[in-house]
Amino acid sequence: GVLWIGTGDAGLNVYDTHQARFLHYRHNPSIPASLASGGVKSVFTTDQNGVWVGVEDQLDFIDLTQNTLTHYHLEDEKGKSIGSINTIYQDRSGDVWLGVNNLNLYRLDAKTGQVTAFPIQSALSRPTPPKSINGLYQDQDGTLWIAVNQDGLYHLDSSGDRKSTR
Repeated sequence: GVLWIGTGDAGLNVYDTHQARFLHYRHNPSIPASLASGGVKSVFTTDQNGVWVGVEDQLDFIDLTQNTLTHYHLEDEKGKSIGSINTIYQDRSGDVWLGVNNLNLYRLDAKTGQVTAFPIQSALSRPTPPKSINGLYQDQDGTLWIAVNQDGLYHLDSSGDRKSTR
């Protein structure tokens, strides 16, 4: 009964269909625990009453039971931004997967804040437009399915060791 609406410049809007009202999460520079600044690109609701929000290249977690917001500063192994977050998925073990541009997949350990890269190698040999990961899903066997525009569907087995196309 809740609709989450990410916007380009007005934050995250939440529509509660039961009460027919809106709730708004916005960036406020004078409040550190407000939503990150920028356009909301992705939203993922958890089973534990929480919401992951990708705001450009930043990641926020809203804990709906505690009414708190946590910022995650995401950098790759070289200390650079991971890029714009196109899709978010939290798997059954609690790891948060982030799909970004240029076939880059990252796993965030939400407890430690550690980010691990899982670059995807395209199986296509012909030139294609730029690719980005735009969908993630974990099946009942623990396999993470990765949808890539202009390229296809990949999977990462539950051990995290193998990437392949399907």
